[in-house]
Formats: sequence, structure tokens, C-alpha cells
Amino acid sequence: MRLSIVFLLVLVTAYCQFDSCEGFDVQQTLAKIREVLEKGFGNKFKKFFHGITKFFKEINGKFVIDGTPLVITFFADDCEMKITGKRGLFEVKCPADVTEIITQTKRHCEKSSQISAVQCATKMVLEEIEKNIEIGKISGF
Repeated sequence: MRLSIVFLLVLVTAYCQFDSCEGFDVQQTLAKIREVLEKGFGNKFKKFFHGITKFFKEINGKFVIDGTPLVITFFADDCEMKITGKRGLFEVKCPADVTEIITQTKRHCEKSSQISAVQCATKMVLEEIEKNIEIGKISGF
């Protein structure tokens, strides 16, 4: 499973080489990241997650943060259901790994649905990139 993430990242890494990303402003990228974090992801994930059958399948994909050179890749593993004696009958854990391929920022999150896990990890990736731009770790693309 983790091997497929590495394979996906190798395939997508060539998507945006530094030559083709020149001309993107770091401050514009920072503003767009803040906008996405404030307004949410909208319909970015709808094409990947639809129907209950997806709940039990691995899903991967990629999308661009509009107005930036940032390309987000994700891998949502199939959900694990456990029978519990607590609050409810079932506990559902859906893990997701998200990577931004230019900065190689990676995060992992587990939630009760795949889409929530991907959104959680994506938010963490964007927050990390935002922090790194603000402190000067990322100064250009």
C-alpha cells in the first residue's frame, strides 16, 4: 500500500518542474492558501469520492490549488471498521496520506470517512506550507 504512494509520487513529480513553475509569486501563493483554508475546498474532492462502494476501496488522485504552482496528491486507504462496546456499535477509521509534490510536504490523518481524512491531511499540508512561507523556509518556486 505505501509502495503505491511512492509510485504515485514518482509518476507525478514531473508534473511541475521548476522551469515551468517560474513566474509564480510566493505572496500570491500564500494568499491563495489562506483563501482555501478560510473558504474550504469546495467541490475539489467530489469527483474522487462518490458512492458507498468507495468507502471500501483505496482512492488516490491529484489536484492543483488554483492560482498557485502547488499540486496536491493524496492516497485514501480503505476504511477499517471495528465492533466496539462503546457509544456506538462500530468505529470507523479511514487513513489518508497527502503530499504537495513541489515542496514535498507530507501529512497523514485518520477520520471516520475517506473524504474527511483527505481534507484533514490537505489542510495540515497547506498550513505547514503557509507557516514555511511566513518564516522564510520557502522563498520561491
